[in-house]
Amino acid sequence: MQVEEQPAPVRPEPPAEQAAAGEAGQEGPKAGKKRKVAMYLAYVGHGFQGMQRNPGARTIEDELFRALHRAGAISDANADENGFIKIHWMRAARTDKGVSAVGQVVSFKMVMEPEGMLERINAALPSQIRVFGYSRATNGFDSRKHCDKRRYEYVLPEWAFDPRRGQGRAAAVREASAAAAAEGAAAAAAEGGAQADGQGSVEQQAAAPAAVAQHAQTCTTAGAVGDAGAHAAAAVKAEPESLPAGAAATAAALGAAQEAAAEEEPGGTQDAGDVWVDGAAGGDTAGPAAAAAALPGATADGAFVFDDACTQRLTQILSIYEGTHNYHNFTVRKPASAPDVKRYILSFRCKGVFEINGERWVKMVVVGQSFMLHQIRKMVGMAVAVMRGTASEECMRLALKTSADLNTPMAPELGLFLDECFFDAYNKQWGELHSVLKLSDYQAEVDAFKAQHLYPHIAARDAEEGVNEAWLRTLNEANYRFRQWEEQVRVIRQGGGRRPAAPKGAGAAALIGGMETYGQEDHKRRLSGGGGGGRGLPPAKKARGDFGGRRGRIEQRAAAAAGAAAPAGPGQQAAIAAGEYSD
Repeated sequence: MQVEEQPAPVRPEPPAEQAAAGEAGQEGPKAGKKRKVAMYLAYVGHGFQGMQRNPGARTIEDELFRALHRAGAISDANADENGFIKIHWMRAARTDKGVSAVGQVVSFKMVMEPEGMLERINAALPSQIRVFGYSRATNGFDSRKHCDKRRYEYVLPEWAFDPRRGQGRAAAVREASAAAAAEGAAAAAAEGGAQADGQGSVEQQAAAPAAVAQHAQTCTTAGAVGDAGAHAAAAVKAEPESLPAGAAATAAALGAAQEAAAEEEPGGTQDAGDVWVDGAAGGDTAGPAAAAAALPGATADGAFVFDDACTQRLTQILSIYEGTHNYHNFTVRKPASAPDVKRYILSFRCKGVFEINGERWVKMVVVGQSFMLHQIRKMVGMAVAVMRGTASEECMRLALKTSADLNTPMAPELGLFLDECFFDAYNKQWGELHSVLKLSDYQAEVDAFKAQHLYPHIAARDAEEGVNEAWLRTLNEANYRFRQWEEQVRVIRQGGGRRPAAPKGAGAAALIGGMETYGQEDHKRRLSGGGGGGRGLPPAKKARGDFGGRRGRIEQRAAAAAGAAAPAGPGQQAAIAAGEYSD
């Protein structure tokens, strides 16, 4: 019997990637296998909405994820919207909008073959994002949970610590007032000179200098005598006999008023060349040279130099943050009672001065376990306010210890960047299994990125846009009301309200300064159940729609306000007399 031969089974050819891997000596099934890695990268945060992925916004993670996919490190099956979950993606630090990094670490499962993966990844990334390398890690490694501490660096130009830089809104108002005062003083001086020439009576000539002096004294009270009195005094001292009798007396009165302004208002502002010396910053009103000499770091010629004494002073101020404190005033949308507002700062130091393109910059380095939104920027902003003399050290301590809502200043994001993430506990337990995770393995690349990309970007953007100069103009008493902080804390401890009252006549400055605090307070009230239909309130108060038993008093106050706005009739007057509208 003839037996038919069975055809040999046809085996499908392996994909081209597996065939290439087999030619390279690797087994086909293992080619393309995902492995957990820790990837080190750096980036300039300008133009990005932070590190963490945010749908609808341009973020560092989105750019990195797309580059990894194009390079072959992430397969097509894991490149969808759930890809971050599939490959166990996590970042060590969640930097804010505009904040840069040179020591960011991302953990995820990636395909490591074939060779040349690092070059392909960097080729697919924009120039402001660079990947230094990656190392194998355990399957359970999480770059956020296993990070013991993080080190951030903040840089500011040297002149930012000079109290004479950044005149602010109050100084601008005084400048306008000085111009008006100078115009009025010139008119008064002309009138006095005309009277001295015989165009008025003897009594008018005698009264003219006194009237001018009174006018100058009024301007002095407003802090606006300015250059008019100085020039008038100089004219009297230079050629007193060349002036008419009335004009000389007028000029002498203006000069005396200008000197009285310097003595009676040590918090005033005087012109010092192209800069203004704010008295609130500790300037001396005896003159520009004397004011400059009284400043920390001032030289004999009035220039400001951030020397060793300034470094020690700034380190002393920054060291107040060290230890465990309540940082609810150094972030947003966090009540003082929240458990996560307590953070531990290991160290905060000023590392001296270095140069960027010939300009001197001051470096501050902070090391902590973790940080909240805007925390470091607000810590730096408060420290700069104390260093410049705008606020006292007691204000910084009040912001750390009290449960009051204090509006702390926030420095720009330009000078802040993540310097390094540490994995000491992980390295101690698992470092011998694969490799120790440390940034020093890529130190040469880190230093090159700082010198070629990060530092030049910070200096160039500050020079073009004036970021730090604009911020310093808002760092003043009118916006933050530092002098009222201690009183506000005292009122709160006695059972008063948490929100500070705006000073009379503060206008837009007080509104702008307290805007962030008011937003925090409204958010805290919603979280605590103060609104939203009684959410968070006890059942007894939920069922009682009478504003917690205060409906009657609220109606009485509304009626009293309506009665005060319109003339009260006979019936209303009788009701008010009977006490029905009283509190």
